[in-house]
Amino acid sequence: MRKIAVGVLAFLMLCSLPPIVAQSPGNDPLGALLVEVRLIRQALERSASAPQVQLLGTRLTVQNARLQSAMHDHEAVRSALQKLTTSITDVTARIDEVAGDLRQTVPAIERKQMENTDKALKSELASLHGQESTLRAREAELAAAVAAEQNQWLLLNRRLDEIERSLPR
Repeated sequence: MRKIAVGVLAFLMLCSLPPIVAQSPGNDPLGALLVEVRLIRQALERSASAPQVQLLGTRLTVQNARLQSAMHDHEAVRSALQKLTTSITDVTARIDEVAGDLRQTVPAIERKQMENTDKALKSELASLHGQESTLRAREAELAAAVAAEQNQWLLLNRRLDEIERSLPR
């Protein structure tokens, strides 16, 4: 608002200039006044777009933070999924080992312990598979969220580029 007031004041001062300029020989007072009016208009247009640029820049900063957060969450789920996959592989190998031991001739007491261990491992494996499907769904959800945040960031960035190209050099 202050810039507009300064611009209007400058314009009013210019309006009082023609008698002074008219007194100087060889000058085109109307042309000089027209140039000044154009310069004032350009300055007003630039000052009017500055808040838009600031707002868009702030939105881009906020969007960048949202994108980084979504990427962090996605990476955390991917890491947890990798650990879970490793656990599933380990439990499966242990089940195979116990099954191999059960095929051998072992005393009844040890056989009962091995069967209990096998049962516990299979239960754990079922639980791990349930966790895996939940994590895979969450990972897909977060991947979609990251893509959406990236698209929003790109849109804001393109808009800033457009404004930058429209500014006079």
